[in-house]
Amino acid sequence: MRGLVFFTTAVLALDGVLLGLAAWWTGSRQLWLVALGAGVCAVGVAWSWRWYRRRLSDLSEAGHDLARDVRELAAATRQSPRE
Repeated sequence: MRGLVFFTTAVLALDGVLLGLAAWWTGSRQLWLVALGAGVCAVGVAWSWRWYRRRLSDLSEAGHDLARDVRELAAATRQSPRE
């Protein structure tokens, strides 16, 4: 998955640069806007990947915490005196 995100970001960044050069060469404002859009999309893909990885890490950590709590509760239940 990481490779796909890297490839997508690289292609969008390259498109932005090449469209920016074409806009500079021709003086077209529309190409500048498209180049800017490609650059923003490249940054957006990279940012959203980082956000996704952080959330995944948080969920993994919460799962480990939950498993620890369950083990503690199971141990406490086994040790409690029966009435």
